[in-house]
Amino acid sequence: MSENTSGFPWPRIDTPAPDQTTPLARFLSRSFPLTWETVLVGVMLIAALVTRLWALDARVMSHDESLHVFYSWQLATGRGFAHNPMTPAPTGRCGVHGPFLFEATALMNVLFGASDFTSRRSPSRWH
Repeated sequence: MSENTSGFPWPRIDTPAPDQTTPLARFLSRSFPLTWETVLVGVMLIAALVTRLWALDARVMSHDESLHVFYSWQLATGRGFAHNPMTPAPTGRCGVHGPFLFEATALMNVLFGASDFTSRRSPSRWH
């Protein structure tokens, strides 16, 4: 094991000598030193991604979701889209979402095909 210079109580994970690594590996080792803490953060990020995407298309869409998907599908199929904030909320604020949600969902539909999973992919990423 190498000497612990990070000030944390756990040891650093050994890495090969600098002359045996690629430039990308050297850049990453300087930017993100491989410690137990970075491994734990990486595992937590992967777990968060998996839990957001697990069975994303298994549930029925709500009314709000179906409206977003419909207008995004119209944009993706070339029928056009003009952002007009939907019905005012009970609080008096107009608009539910800006145009980015519709455009991002339309892009997912164009790239990966229109389905419940791809239509929910953008909101699951940005919310």
